[in-house]
Amino acid sequence: MNDLNEDLDLGDRTDVNKPEGSDGNGRERITSHPDVLAGKPVIDGTRLSVEHILGLFENGWSEADILENYPHLDVEDVRACFGYARELIAEEK
Repeated sequence: MNDLNEDLDLGDRTDVNKPEGSDGNGRERITSHPDVLAGKPVIDGTRLSVEHILGLFENGWSEADILENYPHLDVEDVRACFGYARELIAEEK
């Protein structure tokens, strides 16, 4: 089994479908692949789901806490999770 912090070689992974009008402002960092977390949106090259990162914030973690505990991430990765969630909410009717 791969270490969760180890980069994945998923040459056929695809960007998660972006809602219409997406400006791609960092959300290209969010991808999905059927072999990684059953296709859930993840931070590119990791097994860290958008759901997990948002859950950390819900549980009181700060951006600094996340970056300290997941040193292979950067600020743009974390912000891309929020951007992805915002786009999903924006397309709801």
